Amino acid sequence: MFTVEFEYDEFVVTIVDDTAKLEDTTVIINDEVVYIRQWNPRRAKYDLINLTPKMFEELQQAMNQPEGAYFIEVTKNV
Repeated sequence: MFTVEFEYDEFVVTIVDDTAKLEDTTVIINDEVVYIRQWNPRRAKYDLINLTPKMFEELQQAMNQPEGAYFIEVTKNV
């Protein structure tokens, strides 16, 4: 299960572990940075990963690729 929320300047996706073995994972996306966070009960705080939007896009694309090294070409609309 997951939820999708639109905040003022960010997009928030919360992914819930249906087995309840792991804590929920939240992905917070804005124009400048993507945060992936998950509550760590042993540390009593969030573990946080920071990515650029391009890095996050590459992560998403990597999920559908076979083993190898890849470059993403960015085309800008003129």
